Amino acid sequence: MWYHFNNKRALLEAIAVQFVQSTDERLKILPREGQNVIDEYAVFLRGFAAELNEFRFLYRDQADYGEHGAALQQRLPSLYRETQDQILAFLRSMREQEILVWPEDRLEDLVVNATIVLRYGLEYFRESGRAATEEIDPV
Repeated sequence: MWYHFNNKRALLEAIAVQFVQSTDERLKILPREGQNVIDEYAVFLRGFAAELNEFRFLYRDQADYGEHGAALQQRLPSLYRETQDQILAFLRSMREQEILVWPEDRLEDLVVNATIVLRYGLEYFRESGRAATEEIDPV
């Protein structure tokens, strides 16, 4: 491993690059016109859960190893915004299909809550004593 990475920071940077690429792919999952939004939302949730599982180190433990590297630090705020936009698109589609009965002006509240639950679920698993290697299947 040390042949490819001179130090721990270089290894973290390489993981961060893979994380951003994976997240960019996940962000392409959006509701499509005329499709069952629940089925598509399940695809999104599974993709997000796979990302959380694969990169749980970055989501859960990164704070223990210091700041994120430059590449991730620069991109992180937009990744959060884009993820929230992605969730909002699904919630709006659910409203349009009359699956979700919720006022439009309160959708942002649901987005924030969904983001927190999805993002910090790993902390819950760790603190509740559940195995960190368990597969996460939110559906």
